[in-house]
Amino acid sequence: MDKDEVRRLFPSCVEFAGHVRDVFGPGVKLTYAEEGGRSIGKKSESDPVVTVSLSEIVLDSRPMGEIIADRDLAKGKRHEK
Repeated sequence: MDKDEVRRLFPSCVEFAGHVRDVFGPGVKLTYAEEGGRSIGKKSESDPVVTVSLSEIVLDSRPMGEIIADRDLAKGKRHEK
């Protein structure tokens, strides 16, 4: 499949890849894509032992101790200060 055919069959994926390259540089390569019932490339398989789900990621700038204390307080646990 040549570049023109990829652009025709996967327009949203090609657009997304362009945005990613704009942010991270020209060395970024899209290795797998799905669009319109078609796929191209090799789909990655993640190891469940080392995979981190989005729900496990903490996006907060406070010190970790404060975050844990707030989480525990919400669960009804108390922390001594």
